[in-house]
Amino acid sequence: MGEIRLGLGRITRLLAALGSPHEKLKAVIHVAGTNGKGSTCAFVGQMLTAAGLTTGRFSSPHFLHVTDAVCIDSVPIAEKDYTELSERIESTLRDYNPASNNSDADVDDYPTSFERECALALLYFAARNVDVAIIEVGLGGRLDATNVFKDALCVITPIAIDHKEFLGNSIGEIANQKAGIIHKTTSHCILAAQPFAETQRVIVDRINSLDSHTHLHHVVRHVSPIFTIDAGSHGESDGWVRASIFDATFDVRMPLLGEFQLENLATALCAITVFFTEYRPNLPKPSIDAIRCGITSTRWPGRLEILTPFPASHPSLSILADGAHNEHGAQSLRKYIDSSITLPPTVRTKVKILWIIGMKNDFDKIDKLVPTLIRHGDTVWTVGFESPVGMPWITAANGANIRQAVETHFPPDRATVDVVDVGTVGEALEKLKIEWSRIEKGNELLPTIVCCGSLYLMASLYRCF
Repeated sequence: MGEIRLGLGRITRLLAALGSPHEKLKAVIHVAGTNGKGSTCAFVGQMLTAAGLTTGRFSSPHFLHVTDAVCIDSVPIAEKDYTELSERIESTLRDYNPASNNSDADVDDYPTSFERECALALLYFAARNVDVAIIEVGLGGRLDATNVFKDALCVITPIAIDHKEFLGNSIGEIANQKAGIIHKTTSHCILAAQPFAETQRVIVDRINSLDSHTHLHHVVRHVSPIFTIDAGSHGESDGWVRASIFDATFDVRMPLLGEFQLENLATALCAITVFFTEYRPNLPKPSIDAIRCGITSTRWPGRLEILTPFPASHPSLSILADGAHNEHGAQSLRKYIDSSITLPPTVRTKVKILWIIGMKNDFDKIDKLVPTLIRHGDTVWTVGFESPVGMPWITAANGANIRQAVETHFPPDRATVDVVDVGTVGEALEKLKIEWSRIEKGNELLPTIVCCGSLYLMASLYRCF
C-alpha cells in the first residue's frame, strides 16, 4: 500500500463513494510539469487570494507536515479537520473495499497514500466551498490521481527528464504523460516555455487527437528584470521586475531568487489572465495592486533560499538551500551560483563551494547532478534525510554512492574535490559551525555553502531550525 502505483481506477471508485467532491468545485487549476510546478502554484495561489477569492491548494509531497500539503489561502488544514477527513475516508474504504479488511485481498485495489491524500484535499475544498482549487499533479499526469477533472484550467510547466521508471525514457514519452491532463472537454491549456522543442509537438498532437476545442496558450515572458541587489540574509530577493497583465505594465519586487522564477511568474500571470478573461469571465478582474500584493507575498521554501542557521553566534554564515533533484534543476542552480558571484575575476577563481548534498537512492540522477554542480577545488559533505511521513519507500542514498559519482567525474589522482560522509543534516550544521569559526580566525576566504539534492533534504534542513 506504500509504493507508487499509477492508475485512475482506485481514485475514481473512492471519490464516487465519497460523493464525488471533485465535481462540486467551482473552478480548478490543474498544474503538471517537471520543474516549476510548486513555485507557479504558489504565485497563482497568492494572486488569487489577494484578488479576494478563497483559494485551495493541494501540493505534493508535503514539506514538514502532512497538513501543509492541503491549504486554503496558504493556511494548512487544521489537525482536527485532517484527522476527521482521514477517518471518513478509512471508514468509506472499509465499507466497500475488501483490501482494507482482508490481508489476503488484492492490495492493488486499495488506494495509495497519495490517492487518499488527494481525496482528502478534494473533500476539504468542497466542504469549505472554495472559489478555486489549485491542484498540483503528483507524478506524470495521465495516470495521476489528480487527473479527475472534466474542465480544469490546465497549466503545463517546463518538462524535463525525470522519473523515467514511471514515465518513459524520452522527452516525448514523458511529455505524453504530462499532456494526459488535457481532455476532450478541456477548454484552456497554458504551456510554459519549454527546454525541449518536442514538448510542444506532443501537446499539440494530444489536443488534435482528442478533436477537442482546447485553446492552447503559449506563455510569452512579459516579465523582465529591472535591477538586482544581492539577496538579503534571510533569503529575500531585492530584485525588481517589470511585468504585464490585463494590458497594464507594473513594477514589482521579485520575492523568489533565480532567473527561472521569471519564467514561473510569467506562467502564473498567463494563468491569471486566462482564468479571469476566458475560463471564469464572470468574475471581476483583480486590480494591479492586488496582483502586485500577491506576487510579493509569495513564499516557496527550499527553492533557492538563503538561510542563516546561527544568526546570533555566526551571523556571516549563510546557506543557499535548493531542492534541485534533477539535471534541469541542477543546471538552474549552477547558473544562479555562477551569476551571483560578483567578486573581481582574480578573487572569483579562488571562491570554493562547500556542498552539503543528500539525494534519493538513484545513482543515475546522482551521476548527472555531480558534474553539473561540482567544480575542481570544491568540498562535498554527504548527508542523509528522513523518509517522509507515509512515504517509507523514499530513502536517501548513502554517502558511498555520492562519493562514487564524485570520484568518477573527479578522479582522486587528478582532482581536488574532497568528499566527507558527515551523516545527518544536523551533524553537518554542527560541523559547519566549527569549520566556520576556524576559517574566520584564520582570515581565509569564506566558502559559499550550498545545501541541495532533494526536496526531502530541504525538509530535514528546516527541521534543524
